[in-house]
Amino acid sequence: MMAKKVKVLYMKFIKHHGHTSILIAGCGRLGSCMASSLSQEGFDVTVIDKDEKAFRRLRETFSGFQVIGDASDLDMLQSCGIANADIVVVATDSDNVNCMIAQIANMIFHIQQVYIRLNDPDKEELLKDTNIQAIYPAKLSMQEFIRISHIQLKEMYA
Repeated sequence: MMAKKVKVLYMKFIKHHGHTSILIAGCGRLGSCMASSLSQEGFDVTVIDKDEKAFRRLRETFSGFQVIGDASDLDMLQSCGIANADIVVVATDSDNVNCMIAQIANMIFHIQQVYIRLNDPDKEELLKDTNIQAIYPAKLSMQEFIRISHIQLKEMYA
């Protein structure tokens, strides 16, 4: 099944019985990898990105929705079915935008599983008193480097 690309969006999303609905904001390296992998495993995936070219990163087997638009726009999020999402993953190229979208998902739409990609560990302060889970690519890369190099560090900066 080919993915559906939508430019103008007024879609009504209906939660399929037994399927997990995942909304991904950002189709960069992380967002496209997650969207492709989750779609391949049978999850209902919608991915939003401002740049139509970003969707080229998705695998040919991606069977979810590709939405060209601003994921920080509340109307866009609602049109993409955020109210029915089980999981929201926020992986745009801006930590500030990511924090805002994650907080909207968690605090306004009460999504319990919200995951955010952050580059700046200091932004974690913005996630206090939420159940938003942060993913830090630099920290994960350092952990993998330490694992494969067998170098022991007293302190890791990431």
